[in-house]
Amino acid sequence: MHRSGPLFLRLHIVGLTDLMDIEVGAVAESAAADDRVQAGAVPAGGYAVLAYRAMSMAANKRLHGCKGQGLTLDSCPDARGEVFASRCEFYLTDPALRSGRHAGSSNSRS
Repeated sequence: MHRSGPLFLRLHIVGLTDLMDIEVGAVAESAAADDRVQAGAVPAGGYAVLAYRAMSMAANKRLHGCKGQGLTLDSCPDARGEVFASRCEFYLTDPALRSGRHAGSSNSRS
């Protein structure tokens, strides 16, 4: 796999009291797969896009702000936390190269 874009997290279940269900990935030129790496895709649809310069926990406050603006996110509560159809965080700067805080973008399908 040759990485051609940013690293990202896809958060399936977000909860603060239990383990979260996430995928870790990188935008790549090909869909090559092996025992450890599988090709995937971010679901099609409309997304709320939030850009910020902080640690990823700041995205939670911004997502609640989207709800306050009348946007409906494709998510539902679950005993393990909030289940999202597609909540992604793309890291626009390489975490291995940054010092201090990073610039990120968090997306949730609305």
